[in-house]
Amino acid sequence: PEPPGRPLVVSFTSRSVDLSWAHSQDPRNAPVTNFIIETRIGENGDWEQEPPIHTKSSQASYQVTGLQPFTVYSFRVIAVNQLGQSQPSKESYYFVTLREAPTGKPVTTIAHNTSATSVYISWKAPPPESILGEFLGYRITFRARDHHTDDVKEIYIRDSTVE
Repeated sequence: PEPPGRPLVVSFTSRSVDLSWAHSQDPRNAPVTNFIIETRIGENGDWEQEPPIHTKSSQASYQVTGLQPFTVYSFRVIAVNQLGQSQPSKESYYFVTLREAPTGKPVTTIAHNTSATSVYISWKAPPPESILGEFLGYRITFRARDHHTDDVKEIYIRDSTVE
């Protein structure tokens, strides 16, 4: 068959994308039975890096799941009929999946009093693969030991390089 039209990103989340594309319009070809969707991660990624997705119908739309948050993706589509496979479509325009809250957390390496009213804290950053978005910094929450649990104070450190 002829290649399908360029896949369009209809909508996306942090972990999925809805794609849609046009069938080839050549009536001389055998009917399309299904499609193969190829995934590229990053702007220069390899098309063979991710396993291809074989759709189960000739419907020219599909929801791709299992994506990673805050990651650049593009897709291309191959039509399949009883005679074989088409050449790949033009690739979709690049897009970045949405962010998620980090799954990792810092690990405290040092914590001790420096005076009656202050403490020194040092920590190790969470693993990069657990950030799931743009790393903006840290939030430190604290309260006096003998105060109510609702009496919490917060400090924001808007520098991801601080440890």
